[in-house]
Amino acid sequence: MIYEMSTFRQLTAPGYFDFSSQQTPKTASIVAWFNNLTKRWEDQVNLFDSTFRLWASRDYSAVTVSMPSYLLYLLVQNGIGWFRGNIAQAAALLTYFSKSYPSSTALAFQQLFTFLLTPVIAWITGPGQIFFGSNSPARFAEALLIYSQAGSLPATPPPQTYTALTWDAPASWSKTAVTATFYSRGYLSGGNIVWMTPRSTSNVSIMSDAANLAGLPATPTAGDLCGVLSDGTGDQGAVYYFDGSTWRKTTTPNADQGLVIGAPPSPGSSVFVPVEGVISSSVQPPVSGPSQGYGYYGIFGNFVLQAKRIDLSLDLTTDGVANLGMIVFLLRKIKPTLNALYLNYTTPSSPNTPVSIQIFDQGAV
Repeated sequence: MIYEMSTFRQLTAPGYFDFSSQQTPKTASIVAWFNNLTKRWEDQVNLFDSTFRLWASRDYSAVTVSMPSYLLYLLVQNGIGWFRGNIAQAAALLTYFSKSYPSSTALAFQQLFTFLLTPVIAWITGPGQIFFGSNSPARFAEALLIYSQAGSLPATPPPQTYTALTWDAPASWSKTAVTATFYSRGYLSGGNIVWMTPRSTSNVSIMSDAANLAGLPATPTAGDLCGVLSDGTGDQGAVYYFDGSTWRKTTTPNADQGLVIGAPPSPGSSVFVPVEGVISSSVQPPVSGPSQGYGYYGIFGNFVLQAKRIDLSLDLTTDGVANLGMIVFLLRKIKPTLNALYLNYTTPSSPNTPVSIQIFDQGAV
């Protein structure tokens, strides 16, 4: 056995009780009662341990009877004892439940969509989409941003023709910031990318948020960034850069509706950026992302969540339709308290007729 509890005799100091064959019936009864009680605890602990190790180490994929007791116990503990999927799905659900939820609502949705797409679950046919406000899609914007490994200030690159998602970095420049010493941001003008004066990656840039262009910081410093929720062009969350004399828009127009998760349609210039207020390329960027550097992916900005309504769009599989209740339950766990949340889904039988339902807070009646 893995666990053994001490007996009455082992827990008692010598001399207090008579454990010989001449002990009184009363003493014998007390000793027997205590040993039986601890034996019951011992058996329960070992039963629990044995069940857990069997569940964790054995393959139950061929089991056609009811779900193993320990899995059912864990489902009940997590408030989903009513789930009636297969064993593999139950294990995947418990794994998802055991993970911590991201502090960002957008990332929490992304994590859920990734889970629903996993082969074991497969309740949706493709990445979900998120729409903020009055059906304004969370769109994909390229960051016009390049890096140099030069030992001294490099020359400003000349303008180049912009080709959506497939433009090349100028000679001696790169879209990767791993060992960068300088960077240059660009803006669009007449179909060209106009590059601005290079700036050292050791300089710290302050990033702020604004609801519109009138909210751009009045006294910025060269290199500062500002995410603008709506700049009047239809863009959602454009990034503006102060070049020392004026604010320049350094993300492309949101003409291409992008997916919330996954890479862009083809390799592009898009890169990820942390959501903290201070951004410095002297800090190594994360290894994930289309080009491993600093840039902008509109939905990750926390200012986007100022919208009062969030709409989710999912294409359900047949199994997803059968488990719609579980999908709603999972969404209720990550729904922002102050935002109305709607799920718009299609089914295999009605792929062109979405159904819309509102997701209420967990405490709602």
